[in-house]
Amino acid sequence: MYHIPMLTFSLLLVGFGGNNGTTVLATHLANKHHVSWHTKDGVQEPNYIGSLVRASTIRLGTDPETGKDVFVPISEMLPMVHPNDFVINGWDISGVPMDKAMTRAKVLQYDLQRQLAPLMKDVTPMPSIYCKPLIRLSFPSGPTLIYQIPSRVTYNAVLGAEARGIIADIAVHREEPRGRDMIQGSRVSEYPTHNHFRREMEDVVG
Repeated sequence: MYHIPMLTFSLLLVGFGGNNGTTVLATHLANKHHVSWHTKDGVQEPNYIGSLVRASTIRLGTDPETGKDVFVPISEMLPMVHPNDFVINGWDISGVPMDKAMTRAKVLQYDLQRQLAPLMKDVTPMPSIYCKPLIRLSFPSGPTLIYQIPSRVTYNAVLGAEARGIIADIAVHREEPRGRDMIQGSRVSEYPTHNHFRREMEDVVG
């Protein structure tokens, strides 16, 4: 097995306080802290079933004695950071703490929410910009956590300000000089990234 150098790997989600963001954080914490929960079918243990890199296997060869194929997990053949070691945060226009956001999302079983709430109550999203065309109509309330952008600016300038804000957040969020960061939109269907925003980010991530 490959030796993985210790890295700080930050997963930063746009729309952190939504259904997908709260579920990602809850999955991470449940696995990291070995939180099991009761369902109508019995006790459920945390796992990464459904994860391409954690649950998939690859055929290694054939056992010469039995003639059967031998499979091993992909994660044991390739150098990968374990998701339990991720540092997870992100941006949202709602400043609700993540335990309350998890309750609002109504995705997870109650018993799991009850146990994860103490681990999530001190986690809050970082401020985002409020871009009305990108906000779904069913958003439960008005924005409470936004960058203060001057009103008389162009759309490009707003996107540029958001990119620079994200860059600053990454610099603060990164805990180790050897850390790595991944930014991911948490919506099912993201709007195309604007060219101006993309150029700002490319200057940082190369």
